Amino acid sequence: MRFVATILAVVWIASAAFAEEGVSLKYAFRKGETVRITLTTNGTNNVPLMLFDELKGSMVAESRTESVNVKDGAEEAVKVCKFVDFSRRHFKDKRPVMLESDKKKNEELLSLTARLVQTASGRISLHEKQEPGYDSRFVRDFGRYIAVPLPERPVKAGDKWKNPYFEKLKKTQYRSWIQVEEYEYAGKEEMDGVLCAKIVGRNFRESPMVPIVARNPDSELGKKFKDKRNWTKLSATIYFDMKAGRVVRQEIDKQHAYYDMGEDTIFTAKHVVTYSYE
Repeated sequence: MRFVATILAVVWIASAAFAEEGVSLKYAFRKGETVRITLTTNGTNNVPLMLFDELKGSMVAESRTESVNVKDGAEEAVKVCKFVDFSRRHFKDKRPVMLESDKKKNEELLSLTARLVQTASGRISLHEKQEPGYDSRFVRDFGRYIAVPLPERPVKAGDKWKNPYFEKLKKTQYRSWIQVEEYEYAGKEEMDGVLCAKIVGRNFRESPMVPIVARNPDSELGKKFKDKRNWTKLSATIYFDMKAGRVVRQEIDKQHAYYDMGEDTIFTAKHVVTYSYE
């Protein structure tokens, strides 16, 4: 009986140790591989007075692994990235509304290209040699979809890590409102038949004062919104194929509340990012 109890204790200790083992999440690079990244957006505005009550958009970019190198004992890849399609459409009462900003944004993004360096943990930087037509806004506008930052160390369910770019983004104010601030490993889950690491991200930002209050606190609107705060709430779910070492899908939900139009305005958007590898 004592022998059986001892064996069971050993098995339990071994099982516990195995359960506590961390998971290492790293990107795997393949020279010549091209990934096509497609972002679709569906958004709604709750205020009838706004110029639009619905937003539909899509962005498509391609990233080709030009070379794979080893630096300080770790792999990194040089990638040539470009936009291949962009569409953003606003609607009012189900009818399309073309805003000047839509047209300008469409034209600008299609001209963006960049040569980037990506580490195995998903850190991205600009390469010293750039493509013709290079524009640094590529990193700002689409870099976060090319590579999700991964933890530097093995993680267990519930472990968290910070977005390494977030502190810099806070200096740009609005840019930090639409980025994930903190990630968390949520265990393993299948996505389209592939066993993936499920990563969740979140962010909540609140303005110190509504701009209309700051500009004219004694006005009717200034008094109405003196206790209000503009805010953005963002949550993301990322599926990372651990065997292939790459992201296969992102789902991002965003809510933005603002009071600058004289109404309690809530903009809600759903972003879905898919990846096709060749």
